[in-house]
Parts: sequence; C-alpha cells; structure tokens
Amino acid sequence: MNVIVDQIYHDDGPEVMRKIPSESIDLVLADPPYGDNYQSNRCINGPRFDKMVNDSALHLDWMGEAFRITKPSGSLICFCKWDSQDEIKETISSHGYRVKSQVVWDRVGHGMGDLKRQFAPRHDIMWFAIKSNKFNFRKEGGRPPTVLSYPRPPTRSMIHPTQKPVALYERLLLSLTDAGDTVFDPFMGSGTTALACIHTKRHFIGAEIHEPYFNLAQSRIDAEEMNL
Repeated sequence: MNVIVDQIYHDDGPEVMRKIPSESIDLVLADPPYGDNYQSNRCINGPRFDKMVNDSALHLDWMGEAFRITKPSGSLICFCKWDSQDEIKETISSHGYRVKSQVVWDRVGHGMGDLKRQFAPRHDIMWFAIKSNKFNFRKEGGRPPTVLSYPRPPTRSMIHPTQKPVALYERLLLSLTDAGDTVFDPFMGSGTTALACIHTKRHFIGAEIHEPYFNLAQSRIDAEEMNL
C-alpha cells in the first residue's frame, strides 16, 4: 500500500506509519486510547458509544515509528490523562523526542466522573515535543499559551466518545505547521484532525482501526470537502 495524503485508512495506526517514509511528517497529532477501558455515558438517545478499541491497556509501541516519520523540523502533540501522563512523557523522551511543554485543554464545562469523591474533570493534558532544534513556532499562529480554552463539542453532535473541538486542533496547527505541511493522526477517531487540516490548508494522513468510527469520520470528511 502506498500511503497518500488527504486520506484516512481503515487500519491500525502503527501499521500505516510503517508505510510512511522517514522524516516526511511535519506534525504527529495523537489522541491514543488511555488504557482504562473507557465507555462514555454522553450519548443522550439510544445505546452508549462503543468502547474504545485497544483500550484494555496503555499501548505506546507506536512512538518509535512516530519519531521516525517526523521531520527534523517537526513536532508531536500527544493527549493523555493525569494518571498516565508520566509514563507517556517518559516514553516520548525515550524514543528521542524532546518534551518542551505540557499543554492543557480547558474544556470550559466539566464532565461527570465520581460525583462524590473526585474533583469535577474540566481539562485534558497534552505533551508537546520536538524532534530537534530545527523546529520553530510558525508566524501564522505564533507562540501559543499552555492553556487553550475551547468548549467541548455539544453532546447532541458528538459521534465519538473522546471527540475534540475542531477549533482546538486548528489553533494547534496554526502554531505548529505551515499551509501545505502534512499532519499524521494515528488514532483518527471522528476525523477532527482531517477537518482542521482542511480548514487551515494542511495535508493529512490518518488511521482508524474501528470500522464504525472510520466510516463516520470518512463521511464527515466527505461532507466537508463537498462544501469547499
């Protein structure tokens, strides 16, 4: 299989990465399963969202391939949870990336969690890492702050349990890439990375192993491209 830009693949992220040439990706933007067997309660009508695939344990074996395909001037953004952040940071560093910042996505509204024994969760964590000192923030987006506040997508519009707002990804892309650059997302989910790339004139390559979410993401991308 020849991997081409502006396409998502119904495949495992690491498998797709192995077919991507070395040092050809400007940004790896990853929101991997956190290994907590997560199943969202956010679906209002009908059945709950499917459980995340490969979420029975924290899998980070894709990180070496991510480093290989990242350009020397490129970078990595990896989402994580508070209880896995240290392990993920260690893994990122062990594969050669230089971790430069912890970034917080303020979801503006809080989630549920343990209502009686846990602070109401309102944020997600990202690690930002570079491959070398050839990376610089781009002029279009400038130097971003470590806290990015964007409301979570409304429950009624969500098609994936961990769906992120397109505006958040657009903000990241403007600071970490230039128009025409290529972004790889090994866990494409609902297709948010692709939509953000379309809006900001970046190229994307994505992988989604779960067929129902792959189909939903592809439909979302097709609809967006028809509106161009």
